[in-house]
Amino acid sequence: DFCLSRGLGDVYKRQGFSMHREKTNLEESIQEWLKRATECLRAKNYLGSVVWLRKCIQLSPDNALYHATLARSLATIPQYHEEAVEHFQIAIKLDRWREPVYIQFAELLEEMHRPERAREVYLLLLEFNPLHAKARERLAALPGPSRAEKHSSRVPHLFGRKS
Repeated sequence: DFCLSRGLGDVYKRQGFSMHREKTNLEESIQEWLKRATECLRAKNYLGSVVWLRKCIQLSPDNALYHATLARSLATIPQYHEEAVEHFQIAIKLDRWREPVYIQFAELLEEMHRPERAREVYLLLLEFNPLHAKARERLAALPGPSRAEKHSSRVPHLFGRKS
């Protein structure tokens, strides 16, 4: 019995080590892919960054920064705007406190000629930072409801929330 239990203990230790090593290898892969994506971004090779960021998200789907960075890259390529919208939404759901993501998302929506949706995103940002100067400025520049309506409206459907 002792030999059998000792043998199993050795197997578990090896498996634990193997699992730790596998996790380390995955983390190293993600870091390498992120490094390559960053290099592509510096070179303004947005399509190249998309490839590496998608790999990062495949292994780490709950990382808001990866989704936000992928969305920014996709936003530079008109045929990928809809996918960019999806990744901006995911990034905000995962980490609602990254203010630049709201601005980048709303700017994309403005570029896509969706001022109502852009307004919703600016209003979401203003809910937790009512003094955000750029959000207030962009909101005021959008066509649509009066200033009073802009500041009192809620955002019912952008992220599946209900008022």
